[in-house]
Amino acid sequence: MGSGSFRAVLLGLAAGAAIAAASPEAAAQAAEAAPCQVSDVSPRADKKIKQWYRKTARLPSYRKDDIRDHINSILSDIQAESQKDKYTCRDREAFYGASIFVSAESPDPLTAAAALDVIVQSLEYDDSGTKEEKVRTLIHKLRDAERPQALVLIDQRERAAAPASLKPQLTWAHAIGLLGQDRPAEALDLLLPLLDTFGEEDSRTPFRTAYAIALHQGDEALAAEIEARAETYFSGFDMPPPHPLAGNDLLETMKMRLIGTLLYPEPGEPPRPSYPSEAASHGMEGYCDVHFDIDTRGRPMNVDAECSDREFRKESEKAVAALRFDPLIVDGQAYERHAIIYPLEYQLED
Repeated sequence: MGSGSFRAVLLGLAAGAAIAAASPEAAAQAAEAAPCQVSDVSPRADKKIKQWYRKTARLPSYRKDDIRDHINSILSDIQAESQKDKYTCRDREAFYGASIFVSAESPDPLTAAAALDVIVQSLEYDDSGTKEEKVRTLIHKLRDAERPQALVLIDQRERAAAPASLKPQLTWAHAIGLLGQDRPAEALDLLLPLLDTFGEEDSRTPFRTAYAIALHQGDEALAAEIEARAETYFSGFDMPPPHPLAGNDLLETMKMRLIGTLLYPEPGEPPRPSYPSEAASHGMEGYCDVHFDIDTRGRPMNVDAECSDREFRKESEKAVAALRFDPLIVDGQAYERHAIIYPLEYQLED
C-alpha cells in the first residue's frame, strides 16, 4: 500500500475503534474524553506517521524475535510521541490509527489479527480489492492464532456485503472454525455444496477435509463420492498420512493442519519465491498455503501448494522445496515431521 492510500485509510479509521485496539488504557481514556474538534492532522504528526510506516516496512531480518522487537520499538515510539503536549487530539487519534497498521505486521498472529480486524472494519468492498485482500489475510492470521470461533464470526459478519469472489473463502473459514469447535457434521454440510467451486480453484484441502469427516462419520459411500469428485479436478486423490501427534487419527490430523495446533518449525532462511512473470504483467496478487513434510535430514518433501490462482503454484512449491530445517531429534533418534503449512503472499509494490 502506498503512502497516499495508507494515509487515506488511516484517517478513515474510527478513533474509538483504533484506540481500543491500541490498548485497554487508551480505550478507557477515549471513553472519558470529549469529542475532538480538530479536523486535520498536523504536518508534524503526518511526518511522524510516514516515518513509522517506512520503518515498519524495513524489517531488520526474517527472524520472528527480531521482527517482534522491531515492531515493539515502533509501538513504544508511537506511545511516547502521543504523550507530548505539542500534538492535537486529532494527531493522537491518528497516532493510535498508526499503531493499528504497525501492529498488523506483528509476528504474533493474535496481535496481527486484532489489528487487521480493526482495519477490515474501517474499509468498504470496492473494485480495488483492498478489503477483500485484508479479509483473506485476517483469516490466515486467525487460523495461525487458533481462533475457530472468530473464523465463524468473520463469515457471519462479512458475508452479506462480501463480493462473490470472497464468499467461498468465507465459507471455508466458517467450516474450519466449526471443525475446530468439534462440530464436524456442520462443517461437512457447508463444504459439500462448494466442492466443485474449490476444485475449479485448484484447492484440494476442502476435499480432503470433507473426505476425512465422512470417514469419521462412518459414511464410506459419501467418502467415495467425495473422492470421485476430487479426481475430476486433480490427478490422484492423496490424503496426508495420520500424524503421530494426532493419535494417528485422520480427521484430527486434518484439524491440526488447518487450525495451527502443529508447531511450525522455522527454516534457516525464509522462502524467496520469484514473482510469476505472467501474474506480474497482469497486476495479479495472491497467496498460497504450501503443505509439505520434512524428512529426517530437515529437507522438505511432498510439497503441495494450494493457491488463490494457479499462476503462483509452481514458484511457491519451488521456493519451499529449497528450504532447510533443523532435523527433529529426540533421544538421539531423528524423526520426520508431517502436515506443515507455510503461507506465502504475493503482493506487487506500488
